[in-house]
Amino acid sequence: MPPRALNRDDLIAVAENMRAADRREIFATRFDENAELLAEDLLAGDPLGVIVADRDGVPAAVLGATEMWPGLWSLWMFATDRWPSVARETTRFAKRVLWPALLKLGLRRGECRSAAEHHVAHRWLRHLGGAVESIHPAYGKGGETFIGFVIYGERHVCDPDPQTEDDDHRQQRERRPDGDRHGCR
Repeated sequence: MPPRALNRDDLIAVAENMRAADRREIFATRFDENAELLAEDLLAGDPLGVIVADRDGVPAAVLGATEMWPGLWSLWMFATDRWPSVARETTRFAKRVLWPALLKLGLRRGECRSAAEHHVAHRWLRHLGGAVESIHPAYGKGGETFIGFVIYGERHVCDPDPQTEDDDHRQQRERRPDGDRHGCR
């Protein structure tokens, strides 16, 4: 299914059914643990983003960015346990649509923070070109450690950072005869 515009009902549906790691990560940095309030807060920031639904039309992932001040964007994504069925489409949208749109809007820096134990998110962020910038001990309301990731506007999201690209992604990229990075060229 093609991605659809961010909307309150789909945001709530994904937030209410988030993967356990996403739920722990997101609600560790909020005063509440309420899916409706999360959706309202995200929409209040006038974000650029989409809902990605699975083949059955069920909302499975939310991907977006919110401009914090000129040139600095907060990047975010969360998903349900249906993530494997929409991961490729979500990644493709991030690389081919969202990132170029953010660059046109003047992005100099995109950043996000991820719970230290959320290894699936870290792998995906590195795949998109994110680099670890900082470690934030005791960042969550329960004392959780978070990792700060950054992607700079002058660096294309499809170009992996050789210092943070994991071995699996490096080997996959090197096995491609034309060096294609998931259709980014």
